[in-house]
Amino acid sequence: MIRIRNGRVTGVGARRPGATELRVAVDDEPGEVDAISYDQLTGPVAAGDRVVLNTTAVALGLGTGGFHVVMARLGGPVDAPGPGHVIKARYTPSQVRVLAVEEEDSPHRAAVAPAPAWAGCRWSAPSCTRWCRWWPRPSGRWPATFRWRT
Repeated sequence: MIRIRNGRVTGVGARRPGATELRVAVDDEPGEVDAISYDQLTGPVAAGDRVVLNTTAVALGLGTGGFHVVMARLGGPVDAPGPGHVIKARYTPSQVRVLAVEEEDSPHRAAVAPAPAWAGCRWSAPSCTRWCRWWPRPSGRWPATFRWRT
């Protein structure tokens, strides 16, 4: 189950590309907590903004460095422009648009362009696994599942 709390940003800490560290006063809880906001998901966050926090990992003592994660900034739309036509976290409320490596605009497209056409097929891995299982044994005999029955 997810643990969600609302709060108000009381201070903005370190900013680095794509992330902002915050101090947040959580509603109905004493003191302030550390939080991190991923700017492309929430938009820019400033002191005084109302935010929705995912506090699950900190409550469970997991390795988040003690940071709650800002899920949303209240009071304004987030309309982050950007490339990409692939959705991460499909079918969840957290879905976001991302630039996939095989898209035309991707700087990494050249790295996957030489791959054979069948490399991206969903059936290629299971088919290869089946073929390897049927390959002749060191004895030179085919497995019983693949031999001709007479």
